[in-house]
Amino acid sequence: MSTYYIDPSGILWFSDTYGMPESKGRMRPYCLTDYLRIMPRNFDGEWLDWPHARLHIVQGKVQSFTIQTTRQANASGKNYCFQH
Repeated sequence: MSTYYIDPSGILWFSDTYGMPESKGRMRPYCLTDYLRIMPRNFDGEWLDWPHARLHIVQGKVQSFTIQTTRQANASGKNYCFQH
């Protein structure tokens, strides 16, 4: 499993563990251009109320985002179910 991080300026980073001892790694910029859907790891509630954010990332920097619940996404017809 890969670990990603978005810093306060909106830059996307990933933990590069290639050739490193276990649980060690370096943070490197991740030059991705795509839409990502992120959700909290833990949420106490119904699946339809589960919040998620849809991030628009261009060359490794967040350009824009929307936050909604699965229920809202289903009602709008824009339930983006892809994850990276």
